[in-house]
Amino acid sequence: QKEKTKMEFKAKQVLVAVAAKNDGDWDNEYMYIKNHIKPTDEEIERFSPLAEQAVVILDEDYPNTWKNAYRPPMVLFYKKGERSLLGKIGMSSISVLDDGKDLRAKKIVDDILEHGGLIAIPELDSGDIVIKSKTQSLTLSEYPDGAYDANSKEQRARVLDISACLCGKLFIGIVKNSLANTAALFATSYGKDVYVVPTSLGTSYTNNELIRDGAYVALDWEDVMPERKKGRR
Repeated sequence: QKEKTKMEFKAKQVLVAVAAKNDGDWDNEYMYIKNHIKPTDEEIERFSPLAEQAVVILDEDYPNTWKNAYRPPMVLFYKKGERSLLGKIGMSSISVLDDGKDLRAKKIVDDILEHGGLIAIPELDSGDIVIKSKTQSLTLSEYPDGAYDANSKEQRARVLDISACLCGKLFIGIVKNSLANTAALFATSYGKDVYVVPTSLGTSYTNNELIRDGAYVALDWEDVMPERKKGRR
């Protein structure tokens, strides 16, 4: 058993070294693995401290929802928080995309947490995924420190992608149209339900268009949580 554990950690060290060496770029990581390109012993040793708390696709608590992604994250670097939250993520969890400025949307998110919900927030300025319950949080990133470029459309889209895939549902409050549309596209491609706060007619936000195209209306937390009333759409 000890030998198996040692071999598993060695494999984890290799994956972390590959991810760190390639700045979290999934395509490069995949190329390394596909072509059996192994990091040097020096690289494995240098990045070994990151492997202690990193989340890798081999871990027992790696979320099943991520395993169903088109490009499942192979490594997520631990930033801070309670690692045990990762094991609670599932189809009842909710990915939240909201700028926090709209009081209605903010109240829905606050109420979801108050009633025991678990949410995941894509932080596009930092590249982090923040998993939150009412009392705890966990911050992870596919990108090692200093590797994320907030101005990169590709990296920002990647953060939206893995956040939408992580949870069973997507809640959209008030955000830029490009973000809302991209996140909704990712979520629906994974077969996730999308819940959207409606906006006043005449506004520039595309929330109402997303609802017209099949997203659920979110007027309160009950619309988004599993115990939402039937027939409300």
